Amino acid sequence: MDSSSAGDMFAEERSSNGAEGHRSMGTCRGSSVCSQLSSDVRGEDVDAQRSDRLAVTSSSSSDTTVADDEGDASARRVLRSCAGKSGSAANTAACPSPVDAADDEDEGQRVPTAVGLINEGCTCYLNSLLQLLFHISYFRTAVYRIPVEGDDGPTVYKALQEIFFQMQERTTPARTTVLTNAFGWGRKELYVQHDIQEMATLLRDNLEERMKGTVTEGAINQLFEGRGEQFVETLDKSYVSRRADTYYDVHIPLGQHNTLLGSLTSLTARDQLVGDNKYRVEREGMPVVYMDAEKGYSYTRFPAVTWFHLKRFAMDLTSATLEMRKVNAPLEFPVVLDLRALENPNAAETGGGGVGARSALGSAVVPFSIDSPAIYDLQGVIVHRGTARSGHYYCYIREWDPVEQCFCRWLEYDDENVRQVPEDVAVRANYGRGAGAADSFRHDTSPMGGANAYILSYVRRADAAAILAPSPTDIVSDRVKEAMRRAIQEEERQLREAEEARMSVTMHCITDAALSRYCDSVCSTELFSRDAQQWRRLADCVITVRKSDTLVAVYEALAAQPEMARRGVTACNCRLWRCSDGSALRPCIALPTCMENVERKGLGPQQPQECLKEFLTAEENHAALTMCIYVDQAKVPLPGLRGVTKERGLIRSVQQDSTGRCYTVEMTSPTQVKALHITLDHSDYGVTVEYVVTTDSETLPVAVAAVTDGSNTVTLMLGESRRTVSVKLTCQMPNKRAVVVRNVHVELPFGHPLLQPSPVASTPALPVLPVIGYDRALIFFKYYDYSTNTIQYVGSRLIDKAAKVFCCGAVYRDFLGLSDDAAASPSSGSATKTQQPPPPSMFRFFLERGDHTPVELNEQLDLGDFKSGCVVVAQLRVIPASYRYLSVLNYYRDTRNSLDVHIVEVERSHRANDDVYRQTTLERQRSAVAAVIASSSAATKAAPSAVAPAAPTPNSAAPGGEREKAAGASITGEPQEGDSTALISSADFAASDAKKTKTPSTGCGTITAGMSMTGGMTSSASTSPTSTVDTTGSRTTAVVNAMVEADPIRIAAALNPYEAVQLSTLHEITMTTRPTEHSCRMLFSWNYEAVCAAIGRAVALDPNRLQLYQCCSTGEPAPEVSPTPYSSRLTVADLLYLDSYNPTSVLYYERLAEARERQQNVGVVTATLRDQAGHALHRESYSVNLASITRQGLVRLACQSVPGWQREADAWGTMQDTLQSPHFTLSFVDPARHVIAAMYEVAMSKTGAEESMLEPTALRKFEVEIQAAAPLHGTEQRIACCHMNYSTHDRSALLGQHQQRIAFGQPFLITIDRTTTVRDALEIMLRTTCLPKDALNNAEGFGVMMVAGQVYHFENWEEHVHLFWVHTKNTSQYVASLMLNHAKPREKPGSRYVAQHNPQLKISNK
Repeated sequence: MDSSSAGDMFAEERSSNGAEGHRSMGTCRGSSVCSQLSSDVRGEDVDAQRSDRLAVTSSSSSDTTVADDEGDASARRVLRSCAGKSGSAANTAACPSPVDAADDEDEGQRVPTAVGLINEGCTCYLNSLLQLLFHISYFRTAVYRIPVEGDDGPTVYKALQEIFFQMQERTTPARTTVLTNAFGWGRKELYVQHDIQEMATLLRDNLEERMKGTVTEGAINQLFEGRGEQFVETLDKSYVSRRADTYYDVHIPLGQHNTLLGSLTSLTARDQLVGDNKYRVEREGMPVVYMDAEKGYSYTRFPAVTWFHLKRFAMDLTSATLEMRKVNAPLEFPVVLDLRALENPNAAETGGGGVGARSALGSAVVPFSIDSPAIYDLQGVIVHRGTARSGHYYCYIREWDPVEQCFCRWLEYDDENVRQVPEDVAVRANYGRGAGAADSFRHDTSPMGGANAYILSYVRRADAAAILAPSPTDIVSDRVKEAMRRAIQEEERQLREAEEARMSVTMHCITDAALSRYCDSVCSTELFSRDAQQWRRLADCVITVRKSDTLVAVYEALAAQPEMARRGVTACNCRLWRCSDGSALRPCIALPTCMENVERKGLGPQQPQECLKEFLTAEENHAALTMCIYVDQAKVPLPGLRGVTKERGLIRSVQQDSTGRCYTVEMTSPTQVKALHITLDHSDYGVTVEYVVTTDSETLPVAVAAVTDGSNTVTLMLGESRRTVSVKLTCQMPNKRAVVVRNVHVELPFGHPLLQPSPVASTPALPVLPVIGYDRALIFFKYYDYSTNTIQYVGSRLIDKAAKVFCCGAVYRDFLGLSDDAAASPSSGSATKTQQPPPPSMFRFFLERGDHTPVELNEQLDLGDFKSGCVVVAQLRVIPASYRYLSVLNYYRDTRNSLDVHIVEVERSHRANDDVYRQTTLERQRSAVAAVIASSSAATKAAPSAVAPAAPTPNSAAPGGEREKAAGASITGEPQEGDSTALISSADFAASDAKKTKTPSTGCGTITAGMSMTGGMTSSASTSPTSTVDTTGSRTTAVVNAMVEADPIRIAAALNPYEAVQLSTLHEITMTTRPTEHSCRMLFSWNYEAVCAAIGRAVALDPNRLQLYQCCSTGEPAPEVSPTPYSSRLTVADLLYLDSYNPTSVLYYERLAEARERQQNVGVVTATLRDQAGHALHRESYSVNLASITRQGLVRLACQSVPGWQREADAWGTMQDTLQSPHFTLSFVDPARHVIAAMYEVAMSKTGAEESMLEPTALRKFEVEIQAAAPLHGTEQRIACCHMNYSTHDRSALLGQHQQRIAFGQPFLITIDRTTTVRDALEIMLRTTCLPKDALNNAEGFGVMMVAGQVYHFENWEEHVHLFWVHTKNTSQYVASLMLNHAKPREKPGSRYVAQHNPQLKISNK
């Protein structure tokens, strides 16, 4: 079909599109998006003009196209008025030809075709792909046309319809949540980065499947499917074999060629099959012959939209873990790509026009031209910036101008950000590293790594008009429009809520009761926490008010709260205090009371009431705000503080005259004042202060005071004998420039009546809410009780700063119930003794600083330096001698070594996993048996002389008699001569591990489901292999897997009975955390009981019925499966691993039904039962009494717990012999180090008192291996063995310590006697593990070594092993082990040894 005929078929579609464009434009004027979508104007006409064609433009319908596009553009300009800034702020677009300035300005202001997409987590790859697909209008139209009738569930194509329509019609960035939900993804999947090419393949496959049987069937193939052929042709041209091939993406290798065309041409190069690699030719009726030939690949037809996938990620075969790496090799790609030389439509007989037969296409799919030249224009570039582990995707789209029928400008879509860019930024800057100076255009200097192209999208020039023409809107279903309306309404609702939150304030109101609870249960060395979680937990009430509300309304809302009403708080008897923004939360900003606002309103009708927003900063007024508010309730005046806590302060006002040079300090009433302390706002120069004092009887002459350089305070002496009424002062520098006064403080003389306790009134005093005034501070009080070594919160008072520190003692005397009579001076009314300071009070006073440190105060000084929010801590001055070391200073010093600990409640139980255990055990045993058979066959083919066909019993003694010389000679590098008694220590190059590494605590991997003791060979720990992207990657993976399968060490691992099968755990312990979580501050030095007491206070439980669990030392916070054993020496530092590299701040506790002492001896033991060869038969977790369990009792428990089905299955045929064995070995295995910590011989003939007890500590820390074995006879003994990969090249001490910690595999036991040499022991170990000799790291005789804290090697392998066990000092806490030194078994890609950064990508098939 030629283009002209196609154009006739498109005419009906274009008329429909034009009507819809005019309708949309008319509807949008003066209306919202929602009203536009719901408009039905001319709806019937539109429905009547709908067409079933996907193509929407052609060269023969240019007039209609212009009209339609103008209408659509007008509508979009109205809809996207707020999105125009993306285009206007961008640079000048790169156009094919220069245009005039007016056109440039119009193009810069043109609204982008699509809005950006919000990144929902790590979905930048998805956003870039959707932008590229959206701008292929033919694809977008095909998605719109997929019918949705009778399909109510969430599907991918419906979600894609909604997203495309929102991208097309919205004015703000759209979200992809509806699509990711249709994928079946949860919140976790949104934060996993995936490969964009893999995502494109899955998405296209999903849509192609959904389009089958619809009018859009074949649309995906029409756009993206290309054709080629693979051929083999003999050199004499007598035989040709061809096979047709289809593809969606062209995968371009990097590194060999610097241009896209060169790399693409290399894929069509021919390879010769000659010599030993001749081609097998089979002709019907003729004998098979082998002939010289050449094979190759040719492209029959490139797709209309050709995507080139640049293979930026490759497997690093030189890496031990086969990690992926990014290939930053440069590759230049042109804007115009000529592929005519590579396209060969006559190469195969099947190479006709179109993709497939016409009958395979839906009625709306029109084939493109079949004879157009293979000239392509670059339409889009997806860029990756970063590395293989992390990075970011964004894309560049070359926008199509439907009027001019050409590309016009480049747009950058970086998630929700859209901007116009020059062509160099979109193209040349993304060639790749080393491609020239163009790399500096954008992200090459980013810390994340270089930016380079990953996906290139080219459009066939002849079909560009049909592929990139705007999609009509009349084909969009009402469901999609309704979904957009709902989405906009939901966003508007969220915006309203956000605006409402911005206009509101959430106040967590705390009173003295909340501060007392915090001091008692959380932290006693700070006033209150800055943690919002603590606010929610401890606040007395939470209110939400608007920022525009008056303070009267705020007080009324507070008083209406039930909790405040129970505490007697009313709107008129409290004051609100805002807290500071410093490191310590302190109430320091007072708000006017309700009565003060009412009085202010009563001054006149023009005096408005104060609003809450007037006390907020500009930033706080424009953001959602949550704050902590202290509610200071009216209190009864204390006799000892009555004079300095009166309703009014000593200073009535401090006023400045109109000139700003004179200040007047007016007292509330005539008062005997010793001095007036002035703080100035300048300290660089000397200042002269002139002041005039007015008393109740006269005005004194002018006095002068001087302020020296570098000081900003001055004391004005007023005279104690006079009753001062006011003071006028001026402050000026030598140049007569006025200096601002920052603060004024009154000092009263000793013995002043205001500083003395008032006589007790005959009638009870009424609560007073003091006025803030000048020279006053809100002070909080705490008391240290030496008898309990605790700090208690006392309360708060608003006090005049003229008060002395000793005046604060009245607060503590009232708190302790002491009388103020003894504190009253007997001569308080005598004017002759006012100069004498009072005797020391009964308290010592300390100021609590923001860094949780106290400073002792001089009680004779006043409170001039105090600010609101200060905390005073007091203790008795005289304490018994037995408590002399208990003081505030020591308490705070110890508390500095403390931290906030999150405490979480857990419940422990045995999992009922019998069915799952049975299924997995049977599957693994069957797989293990099959693997043994297959590995035996592979071992026979690979190394028939190195691997034994069957593993012998591991507990057999070394064979006596002569050893075969050939076997000994096969171990290369072994020492043959040397000192017969010397054991050469490797301490020179391997420092002692015992000095650097403590015995590990029980970790989260000790007793968990599917976690093996062997570590390196756990089949249950394997993860799914990463999906390969292309055929080349599949071939690479196949090659790697073939290398793995041929690995002799891996074959030996399959034959090794200890490694053959790894069982899961039956009735494993599960820990369930409760949603409630508390927090309290704990000292590092607290012991087990102190921690339980603190938790008991925080959660209101009996501390004696609490049991502690440590957090796992590695990984995510999770409780260990075994409770932490009680010990008086166990501290918080031990519980939280504070001395390790991975400390935690989470501690878990469990409620007990009875006292903790009765359950301290109950622990969990995970035991594995093995037959005499080493096969794992059964694995289970048991709750046992650690204080009474014996070795024989544990063995009987393991044998009796084997289920009946497991006895019957008996995969290895050794179950009955094992259960009836008269003798066992019991080994404690450290699952983290893969070594044996201790081992015992267990004779089942012993009963009752003859049975041997087990060490409870070992049962808590290690897993137990129970293996049937023959009893020892004569001089026989067991030797522990392990696997390590110990380097013999670098003998540094640091490397020795590191290598000693990388053991792997399952440790095991062998049996030797006095005549067994090192060579004999090695032979036994090799037979037991089926390991070939040449797999050992045998340089310098290091193939077998000894681990006893340090790592030792043997000089003479003919010496007896037992001598080394007798004469070598073991510096570790574990038994000495013989070590097989060899590499780890090579693993397949996707296994647990291979680094997995990208989990397998999956989407729903709906």
